[in-house]
Amino acid sequence: MKRHLHKLLAVLPLALLILAHPISTLGAPTAKIEARGVVPQAKGLPWGENPLATLDGTKLKPGFAKRVDSAGTPFKHILSFTTADYKGSPWGLQIVLPSQAPLKKDTVVYAEFYARTVSSRQESGSAFVHSVLELRRDPHTKSLSATGMASPDGNWVRIAQAGVIKADYAPGEASFNFQLGYDRDQVIEIADLRLVDLGPGIELRTLPLSKSTYVGREANAPWRTDAQARIEKLRKGDFAITVLGANGKPVPNARVQVEMTRHAFPFGTAVVPDLLIDQSPDSDKYRQWVLENCSRVVIENHLKWPNWEGGLKPLDPAKPNDWRRTRETTLKSLAWLNEQGIEIKGHNLIWPSWKHSTKRVKDLKDDPTALRAACEDRIKDALGVTAPYRLVEWDVVNENFANHDITDILGPDAIVEWFKLARRHYPDGKLIYNDYAHLTSSGISPFKTYVEDLVLRLKAAGAPVDGLGIQAHFGGILNSPTNVIAELDRLHAKLGVELSLTEFDVNTYDEDVQADYTRDILTAAFASPHVTSFLMWGFWEKAHWIKNAALFRADWTPKPNAKAWSDLVKGAWWTRATLTTDSAGRASLRGFKGDYTITVTADGSSHTRKISIGSAPEKLEIKLTP
Repeated sequence: MKRHLHKLLAVLPLALLILAHPISTLGAPTAKIEARGVVPQAKGLPWGENPLATLDGTKLKPGFAKRVDSAGTPFKHILSFTTADYKGSPWGLQIVLPSQAPLKKDTVVYAEFYARTVSSRQESGSAFVHSVLELRRDPHTKSLSATGMASPDGNWVRIAQAGVIKADYAPGEASFNFQLGYDRDQVIEIADLRLVDLGPGIELRTLPLSKSTYVGREANAPWRTDAQARIEKLRKGDFAITVLGANGKPVPNARVQVEMTRHAFPFGTAVVPDLLIDQSPDSDKYRQWVLENCSRVVIENHLKWPNWEGGLKPLDPAKPNDWRRTRETTLKSLAWLNEQGIEIKGHNLIWPSWKHSTKRVKDLKDDPTALRAACEDRIKDALGVTAPYRLVEWDVVNENFANHDITDILGPDAIVEWFKLARRHYPDGKLIYNDYAHLTSSGISPFKTYVEDLVLRLKAAGAPVDGLGIQAHFGGILNSPTNVIAELDRLHAKLGVELSLTEFDVNTYDEDVQADYTRDILTAAFASPHVTSFLMWGFWEKAHWIKNAALFRADWTPKPNAKAWSDLVKGAWWTRATLTTDSAGRASLRGFKGDYTITVTADGSSHTRKISIGSAPEKLEIKLTP
């Protein structure tokens, strides 16, 4: 069978072959199903020809998974999954399929199956399944992570996904998992899983992958009306100007040009310091985009403990563009940002694991006193050296839920002391606890409970926690904007601290949905009264931790998500207006909060003023002089 499959794939072109089959099964409406996607010649089937056939009854959790009779259907194997009243993590309810053959690094694995909704209490009526291809042990490195959605009409849909293997894996060392531990009641059926090794060098975007989507994407989704009303009320302020002549009398019909120059709400991105100060065509484009689009940036890696301490080495003059994280490079970039008037966020002081701390720290694991002193010295050093550059915010602790080697030894009270120490050495800026996953799923999970309890304990112990940083890396699961807004409201009500989106990106090969989701999460965050800033985690493919998530390709071609960003940040949310004074010499507008240049022209003379529009009405009087 495998030999015949290879021959078939070899002769068919790379295209999506659509065939129609009328089916009616298990009470589903009569429908047409989409045929298998045609892919390049397979190099192998690492999970065998029929992966679902390997799941005998002993591997199916009663009440969660069961086999379904496939008689009368075009399928060989059907599994039914029931999720009811579950409040745990997505991986708490899953089916694990270990690989049966070796997997090589950079191999592209194509996953395809069929699914249908039997029932769902999700608002959309759809059922969901999250697919993961991962290392079966810590750190569970993921080569594929994507969510499939079955339509609410009960018809079978083809779900096709793909990923690139991150390392060489022996048989059984990696697994393909169906995760269904969501906080929704649903019954979903999955049929005829196929997992194909396509070898290296395949562009994922060329494969016949499923189109992804999310609830609330439609243009007339009800959440949009409420979000726009929130933005109008929250993010705008009133401005009025009176123009007087040299004689003190009102000047009617004066031309008033209003041009916004800077948002009050910080928008920006993570930046690579080397690119900010290097001299090259790419650096020129990189700097220009930052200047035109960012009122705040975060230093991506250079201020982290290992890079900060390792960066004391001088830059190799023979390799001026090797982007090694020298401290000299970092400080030059901070100075440049100061000169441009762009705010800077520091990331991060303590990432409390051996992996994310400088190498010498692990050697102190049997000496808590020395370990504590090393952490305190790190905080004082980073804050002291960067003090002249006026950073506005620091992530004091990053991801303690998943990274806790140091706090396991020093105890949770160490975090309290780190915040207090940071405040003593950094009295004016904001101090943040930063972590992930709050917005990528709805409902409560052990992760969310841990983070929220930690912030509350820190506050109760007197730690000066100003805000919670929410990373917002979206991949397979595209949580609905309605859920995102509700989660932001819930978090603020429970924690009573400011919220910020600190590391936003969307990793999907469907560039249309990537752009739409960028637009909608920007809108959801900007509409929230609790969100104080929005930072992406990079924007250019050659300087992005996930190339596919960037706004610009390597050659600086803008992707649709780049347009989505500019259409809002420099378009719909950027106030430009030309006004004319009335008979009383007055003109007014309601504009987005921020800095403005106001130019008044009348009787052949022109006068320019700088103002800021905030929450309180701004009134300006300009007296024309000859």
